[in-house]
Amino acid sequence: MKDVVLLKACRRNGMTKFNYAKDDTSISSTGLSHVPKEECDLKSPSHTPMSDDPTPTFTSESATFATLLSSGCMLHTAIELGLSDHVMMTLAKRFPIALTQIDEYGRYPIHVACAYGASSRFAALCVCSNPSSAVAKDIDNNTPLQLLCKCTWKGVWNRHFNPSAKKNMIDILEILYLKAPDTFFSEDSNGLGPIEQAINSNLDLKFIVALQEKISHLSKTKAKMSAHRKSVATRRESASMLFPHAAHEA
Repeated sequence: MKDVVLLKACRRNGMTKFNYAKDDTSISSTGLSHVPKEECDLKSPSHTPMSDDPTPTFTSESATFATLLSSGCMLHTAIELGLSDHVMMTLAKRFPIALTQIDEYGRYPIHVACAYGASSRFAALCVCSNPSSAVAKDIDNNTPLQLLCKCTWKGVWNRHFNPSAKKNMIDILEILYLKAPDTFFSEDSNGLGPIEQAINSNLDLKFIVALQEKISHLSKTKAKMSAHRKSVATRRESASMLFPHAAHEA
């Protein structure tokens, strides 16, 4: 098997540092193995089928797997540790219950995925497996979309060092637009909406433009629906005045 170099997370002086681990232990020895490659019905915009990558590995030195098991929220911890997309997809499919878990901040995996810069492929799996999580709010009234726009420290790190991170953010934006459109009008506990959060966080202009376009489109759609409902209500009221008996019987 090809050598795998993994990261070990160390906590020092209030900061998380990632070091390279040395000894690798196959994931199969910890009870994990490949899972079926069926993909979620909701494909992320840049979706590609699961590759035949080597079975993911954890390291005995960093005790990564033990950390995941003891965390209580396996996928939340995996995302925060920056484990590879392949490992997180395998964990999610092997332990689907983890996709429905809520951490102490009231967040589902999709919240953490948006905040910490996980892949759009993993975000699509989260939303597909637990649709209600896409509109859920954490204890600070943040939806996954708002966390995507808030630019947390790990999100900043990912965008600076991962060349595909900016495109990945727009792909996740598209997923949330399709599955949680109402969240584009939600406000956090400070009364800020996604646009204000994105601007305050100095996000990439392309992302802000894409966000604004989606909000504009949703606003126009809502306005049309509202006008249609008013038109229907007016017609019904007119009909009831012209034909009161028919309206009463109906």
